[in-house]
Amino acid sequence: MVIFKGDNILKQQTGMPAKWLFAGSFLANTGTSFIWPLTIIYLHDTLGKTLITAGFVLLCNSLCVVLGNTIGGFLYDRWSHFYTILLGSIIVTCASTFLMFNNGWPAFPLGLVMLGFGNGLNLTCINSFATVVKNKRTSYIFNILYFMSNLGMVI
Repeated sequence: MVIFKGDNILKQQTGMPAKWLFAGSFLANTGTSFIWPLTIIYLHDTLGKTLITAGFVLLCNSLCVVLGNTIGGFLYDRWSHFYTILLGSIIVTCASTFLMFNNGWPAFPLGLVMLGFGNGLNLTCINSFATVVKNKRTSYIFNILYFMSNLGMVI
């Protein structure tokens, strides 16, 4: 049982079922695997940008994922497990909604960067939650998470 401090109130964090962790990892990585090829096609064919520009947009997205991973780990350790993943989910939802209505040239890369940051927060939380799964060895949990991540990328 982990005790963390959030909103100046001590709360108790209990373990989570492994099946939900695996499902979350699979879905997050399946969604991420669609971003790369579809972004290239959309930017090049629909918006008429060069492949170099599309690659740079994906680079910015990846850098924001790394930034989200770093900040997500810091927030998970020092703030709140629940609120960190909630923040990441809100950012992803807002970025996805923004991209539905603003999918032109300057707005699309900005939305993609926001999406990358939120995904970075969430992916770090998924990996961090693996340490609080009860009744399973940690090595087993991380091996299955790795498998689900790869399965999500393949599909």
